[in-house]
Amino acid sequence: MDYGRTEERFNENAERLIRNFGYAYGPEGQAITNRYIDRLVEFIAKVRKERPPLRNRPQKALTSELWEAMRGVSDRVLARAVLTGAINAIWTRDPDDKSAALKARIANRPRDLAPGPRRSNPRGSDQ
Repeated sequence: MDYGRTEERFNENAERLIRNFGYAYGPEGQAITNRYIDRLVEFIAKVRKERPPLRNRPQKALTSELWEAMRGVSDRVLARAVLTGAINAIWTRDPDDKSAALKARIANRPRDLAPGPRRSNPRGSDQ
């Protein structure tokens, strides 16, 4: 068996999946999805079950129309869509996006996940 060729085919297939469907469908994206899907399915089921009436919601996270549109979608399909969208959004974001929210997220990442040197002040000054 030619292990080098097997690895090459695997990598070519992974690249094709990422190119055609997004990072969530590559090996890493599938590993992340498989790791967290069950917890997210449980969370979605809980939110759907405990959904308070419109008048008693502390905040309107989803409109009534959106709740209605999701009624026929299973919790597992919805969870997979959420994870896929999140993974693809993270991996395809513009690295030059300098929004305040992005700066705050990057500045608060653990050291082993943060890109480049970590600063105490996200603006880069000591003041």
